[in-house]
Amino acid sequence: MIQAMPEKERLKKRLEEIGSDEERVFSPLERAFGLWCYDHGAQSAEAALAAARVLRAARLGNSCLPLKELEADFRGADLKAYLETSPIIGRYDEEESAAPLVLDGERLYIQRYFGYEKRLASRLLEFFQEDGDPVDPKGLLPGEGLFEGDNSKETDWQAVGVFVAERHRFAILLGGPGTGKTYCVLLFMLRMIESALKAKKPTIPSFQLAAPTGKAAARIMESLGGLLSSANTQRNGGGISPFLRSLEERLGQDISEVLPKEAVTLHRLLGLRPSSPLPRHNEENPVPADVVIVDEASMVDLPLMSKLFSAIKPKGRLILLGDPHQLASVETGNVLADLDRLLEPPGEDSRRNAFSKEQKEVLRPLLMADAQDVPPSSGFAEFVSDHIVTLQKNRRLTDKALPIGELAKAVNEGNFKEALEVLNKSGASGPVVFLDEPNPTDFKRIVDEMAQYYDELLAWPRSFEEIFGKRLLNKKKLLCALRRGPVGSERLNLQIQRRLAASRGFNREGSAVPVLITENDYRTKLFNGDTGVISQKGERKKAHFLIDGKLEEFFADSLPAHELAYAMTVHKSQGSEFDEVILLLPKPESPILTRELLYTAITRAKERVRILGPQDSLIKAIETRTTRHSGLEERLRAGLPEQHGEGL
Repeated sequence: MIQAMPEKERLKKRLEEIGSDEERVFSPLERAFGLWCYDHGAQSAEAALAAARVLRAARLGNSCLPLKELEADFRGADLKAYLETSPIIGRYDEEESAAPLVLDGERLYIQRYFGYEKRLASRLLEFFQEDGDPVDPKGLLPGEGLFEGDNSKETDWQAVGVFVAERHRFAILLGGPGTGKTYCVLLFMLRMIESALKAKKPTIPSFQLAAPTGKAAARIMESLGGLLSSANTQRNGGGISPFLRSLEERLGQDISEVLPKEAVTLHRLLGLRPSSPLPRHNEENPVPADVVIVDEASMVDLPLMSKLFSAIKPKGRLILLGDPHQLASVETGNVLADLDRLLEPPGEDSRRNAFSKEQKEVLRPLLMADAQDVPPSSGFAEFVSDHIVTLQKNRRLTDKALPIGELAKAVNEGNFKEALEVLNKSGASGPVVFLDEPNPTDFKRIVDEMAQYYDELLAWPRSFEEIFGKRLLNKKKLLCALRRGPVGSERLNLQIQRRLAASRGFNREGSAVPVLITENDYRTKLFNGDTGVISQKGERKKAHFLIDGKLEEFFADSLPAHELAYAMTVHKSQGSEFDEVILLLPKPESPILTRELLYTAITRAKERVRILGPQDSLIKAIETRTTRHSGLEERLRAGLPEQHGEGL
């Protein structure tokens, strides 16, 4: 007689399953967690398997797991009733539960992610239900000093963005590269300083700029510095120069003395340390700045976003800048995209820049015909839409590079036919190029091209002042969807390195290689995502990086963790810009192919983008939208009244 497999052995077998990519479905940690739950009261292999699945879902970026995705494991049993009686699963209304999982309605959470989502929703509800401050839009009208009057019949959404940031303690400015988010931030800060002077307040507001990575933090400071430099060189011209000069006269000092002198990573802003998940700044000890401005907010995960909101002081302001269509954070959560989706009523088109009737009336002087005809938002959307402005005009793309914008728009809208039309009409030498079904010779040609590019770019005796001063490292970049595999960044980096080694030798005097920093190091001021060059000079290798606009030199063996940067993944390229981008797509069965990945890669390019890969891969990427399970929208909908003014 054949005996049934013991339940724990059956659980172990399920946890060892191999997926379609011939890798184990569950990581070692997830398998260990499932077995731990079984040994500590799960009561069944199914409940323990559910625990492993929730932890796996978190690894894949989901803050929770819908119960419907667990139904197959329970073979028709009353899943919810089953989970409600399991000792390893607490209820959402149990404040002090020691259970590792939480059941909230139709969603199952790891307890800590449940806590993060609940606290974030609570702070968002506070912001959304606050009354707006009175703001005079007169100074934001065309020709009044900040925005040029061009007789346009289209609304200047930058002006609207500044208005919304002034009106509310919490605001989100959305837009792709080149839409002017940093310019809005500069004008907002100047307007806040002017308001404080007019009101004769004893102090002017303090500002703090932050970003998820050191590279992104450096970029917003670079952009802000460029805008101020441009204004200072046009002191007798139009734009913000006269306003800036008048403001400095009233201040009695240079504007740079009161604007942020640095941007920091969010980890540094909050005082997070590798040894503890608890930040130094929280509700009891908030960040001291009056206004916190966070760039590249799409890269901020749920735990970090929750901690950020908790650390804003009671009367403080928070402004998020970002592009919700870019890749989501590597870690759990997709908060900016969750908030952006709040503007999409079920079954309706997106209602971007459709404000409540009250705010639209106050904004009327700034709204042209294109916005006046848009019906105001209503119900739940009233509370959310008043805080979010989508900037729509790309001010950076040249006329020649407009097809890049057209391609990004088609990809963002999920329209592969239009995307293919844009690619096909451009031609082999145009700003957007697509090579379908590339063969090994095509990839070899790309390797040779990039090897030649870097050989010329880093050829001795070219000075490092020229390399960094002229942004030569940003002229062309090879991007990969994957880190590993035939078209992964690791293999391409090695192939390019070998190609260069064959032509010039690794250790020849003056030879150099580009590198990418992969961890934050405040000692050297080098951060994850920073790119530099390692050169062979004499007996020791030296590394060169541009830090705060100054070229710095280090011994290569003193650098934090780093890797070759002839090629990089699309994820690592976020926050960067290149004149030309070459994107390699994997086979269509790759699960990493998504609309967000393709859009992010395309929008890194300012002048030209080339895509190599199967057409089926391109189509799959365009049609596959990243979806991460979250309960944030439902919590906000449950916490806000249906109509403006009710329940407040």
